[in-house]
Amino acid sequence: MDIIAQRGAVGWVDIDWGKLADDRVIGIESNYRMTGWTPTAALIRRMFGSDKSSYPVLFCCEALPTKRTFSLKEILEKLENQGLSYDPDKRQGVFLNCPVGDQFVGLLILASGHQQIGKMLDQLKWITAEFDSLHT
Repeated sequence: MDIIAQRGAVGWVDIDWGKLADDRVIGIESNYRMTGWTPTAALIRRMFGSDKSSYPVLFCCEALPTKRTFSLKEILEKLENQGLSYDPDKRQGVFLNCPVGDQFVGLLILASGHQQIGKMLDQLKWITAEFDSLHT
């Protein structure tokens, strides 16, 4: 882990394990470079620097099932019309952090607090059923 961190990795480290017929456990691969939450962590670091105390509150989902098939244009227009597109001056809003495809999309929501994240999630119920039962 120290070597991985020294190479600049941030976010999650994903290691797949396997058990052999003789009961030995082996590490199969380590996807620490650009998998899981790592791309989001790299983006946040680039946007806001390495001082984590200056980071906004965030909500991140890389594989959000959508209610129907949306085009990228549809999603971007709807976010803009709702006033949810990321605003760098306010340091809040919604990013698409994974492309739209096969009825999935990735969202990154930045806000000033958890209450603001909740309000934004309420406004995003058109995109997914996943937020319908979300509670603070």
